[in-house]
Amino acid sequence: MFSNLCVFTGPMFSGKTESLLKEILWSSFFVNDLASQPRCLVLKPAMDVRYANDEIVSHAGARAAATPVRSLDGVDFTQYDRVFIDEMQFFDAPHVEGDLVAEVRRALIEGVKVYASGLDLDYRGEPFRVSADMIAMAGDVRRMSSCCDLCGADAQFTARFSASRSRVDLGAGESYKALCQRHWIGHVRAQGV
Repeated sequence: MFSNLCVFTGPMFSGKTESLLKEILWSSFFVNDLASQPRCLVLKPAMDVRYANDEIVSHAGARAAATPVRSLDGVDFTQYDRVFIDEMQFFDAPHVEGDLVAEVRRALIEGVKVYASGLDLDYRGEPFRVSADMIAMAGDVRRMSSCCDLCGADAQFTARFSASRSRVDLGAGESYKALCQRHWIGHVRAQGV
């Protein structure tokens, strides 16, 4: 476990990206001594163009500039003091080439502070490999929950309400809802997922 890795994870609409953006803002603007301001790298998968091509944008509209990537070739995390990664679950083939987990591990060993956010489970309740590996390495895991769209209870699951059966189908409130365990199980059974 690496104490310099912090992961924000949970279902959609739980504030994962908002939490990541707070850390970016803190690192970028709230440093008393500009000479000691950390060198920051902010990454997002290039395929996530829901709100912007070159920004991390939360569902609530908060945003920060980011470098969209299709490949980790040539990206040296060790050249930075802090690395921020949004939508970590998509840093896997075919969306992003390269081994994010290995790159993060190398950066952590060199003392780089890494923050990552992303879904832990897909709409079927199956873990994303990259997210699972990052969670296992992290010294600080912040499991976040949302409010169930149907009853208002804590929601730990993301349910898809579109016809797509692809594991990855970019969307927001038009296609996905956060559900509590009881309502998610009912939805999965009804959909035959």
